[in-house]
Amino acid sequence: MDILDISAVLLGIIVGLWLAYSLTDFMLLIFYHRIFTDEDSYLVLYDHMDSETNYKKLRGAKHVLKSYADFLYLHQKVRPQSYRLMKEIIKSIRKLSITRYGVFALIPALLFWRRWEYFLLPLVAIQLGYLMYKRYVEKRSVVFYAMLMQTMVLTEYESTTEK
Repeated sequence: MDILDISAVLLGIIVGLWLAYSLTDFMLLIFYHRIFTDEDSYLVLYDHMDSETNYKKLRGAKHVLKSYADFLYLHQKVRPQSYRLMKEIIKSIRKLSITRYGVFALIPALLFWRRWEYFLLPLVAIQLGYLMYKRYVEKRSVVFYAMLMQTMVLTEYESTTEK
């Protein structure tokens, strides 16, 4: 291994860690929400997310909801637009992921043209390892990402109605 091989491996590790840290939750969010291809199945999930537990988690975020009744009111107010908002959020997350992976993973692989595997193998290994860590060690399941999506939908609704 020469200095170029070592630098490719180190850059692959650095870029892999950065991409894993910044995009893993988005990737799992897209993965878990791929099953909601129609509005009815999404609204069933959305209707189950109006519990007091979700309110407490949402209240811990940046929302200023005074009571659980305010949360239920907002939840029902957003319901007709929630599927459209969810699709817009997923679309923008996909664009962000493709752009970041395209720029920060593929372009450096082209720079190390003859040693691209030294760059991409640690990057892919770190991505897969971090995905497994999030899923099985931190126990982030479908419920966590459903709550995350609901928070994003309510936040997006509030930000668009404030303008």
